Amino acid sequence: MGVNRVSLQGNLTFTETLRHTPAGLPVLNCRLQHSGMQMEAGMERRVSCDVNAVAIGDIALQIARLAPGTALNISGFLASTSNTRADSRLILHITNFE
Repeated sequence: MGVNRVSLQGNLTFTETLRHTPAGLPVLNCRLQHSGMQMEAGMERRVSCDVNAVAIGDIALQIARLAPGTALNISGFLASTSNTRADSRLILHITNFE
């Protein structure tokens, strides 16, 4: 098994309506906005990006209660949104946050 871990600090900018899987698990799609400085090739670089994310289970319920603009430290993993290559995009699956 390969390593697939993401750690990101950002602000919650958008949440969809909480939904449930056929098995009854809560699911929440959301978006995070990150802005900061990163080292690249020995130089500091300003980085800004919007990241689509999904939370499942208790984490979905907790994030659904947060207001837009809330600062979060997120950890999770990346996965494809689709099984077909033509329609494949990455989404951050949130496994932990503070």
